[in-house]
Amino acid sequence: NSRQLRHEYFVKIAVLIDSGIYYLYALSLQSNDSHGKSEDVRLKIREAYSHIINGVNLRYKTIEDPSISITIILQHFKIFQREFLFPHKLSKVITNKGNKYINAKPYSGDLKHWVQTYGKKMVPAFDHAMLFTGYGLYADSIENNGLSGLSPYNGVCDEIKKVSIIQSTHYSRTVLTAAHELGHNLGAMHDGTGDANDCNPDERFIMYFNTITFNASIPYSRNAWLFSTCSVESFKKTLITKDFVKVKGLAYDMDEWMLFMKKEPGDVFNPSMQCFILYGHDHVFDGVLDETICHRLSCKNLKTRKTINRYSSAAEGTSCGTNKWCIEGRCVSKDRNR
Repeated sequence: NSRQLRHEYFVKIAVLIDSGIYYLYALSLQSNDSHGKSEDVRLKIREAYSHIINGVNLRYKTIEDPSISITIILQHFKIFQREFLFPHKLSKVITNKGNKYINAKPYSGDLKHWVQTYGKKMVPAFDHAMLFTGYGLYADSIENNGLSGLSPYNGVCDEIKKVSIIQSTHYSRTVLTAAHELGHNLGAMHDGTGDANDCNPDERFIMYFNTITFNASIPYSRNAWLFSTCSVESFKKTLITKDFVKVKGLAYDMDEWMLFMKKEPGDVFNPSMQCFILYGHDHVFDGVLDETICHRLSCKNLKTRKTINRYSSAAEGTSCGTNKWCIEGRCVSKDRNR
């Protein structure tokens, strides 16, 4: 048998961080944004989102098809401190019931304009711009505020459409949303639709049409960390036509990247920090560091004294017992190979 040809692709990402996230991290570090404090916030953001992009890369590394390899590379960082992100403003932040939201479609328009105007000046060139937002996303009407992300279908490497917007919540959900929206940009549709019609959406792979959660009626499944065969076939069809993703790239700062990667996300986001990001100020971890934390994060509101038991996967590497940590929603021995 002739050896099957393996195609290697390198999707080089420009990560953009909006002011909603900057404010959240400034608050978490109790920074008054004086000179020097601002750099502490920026460093913490770069550390956090390096781990998130590495988490996205690990999702794509689960692909076992011998004919394709996809590597996600964080090539550029751009952190915006001010609310008015782009000079050409179509979108605006609104407040509803105490929370800040932004209309996803105009915001996507702003992002596309930024990519065309400023992104093309970034060297080396990138394949995809991923904007993480600390604001809630809605579609046209504030009533439709359950949106997790947005990305044009099959837009990677396109001068205008190589973008996605990701609502940043806690680590696990942000990684999943980013992997999902990038999947759309790489040509994958929701399982059970269009080219992916042969894949059963009920199996809840990454390209499931909704945010994947586990609860009492939906048992744990590793599929939430995997792409369906339909998604993989779509990636193969799309990427074979894109020359630029065949070119290797380097992280924005290899020394800093390697320093960050010495830690696990669960060290960067300890359980109380995960609760803070998930529910906001005055929320801390209120559970036990045992195997349940891997799929169910228990958080307490210090003001109301109420505990929220929500089925939410803890960050990779969160401690779940002596010499154990959470990997892919399960509590496993640290001695086991990743």
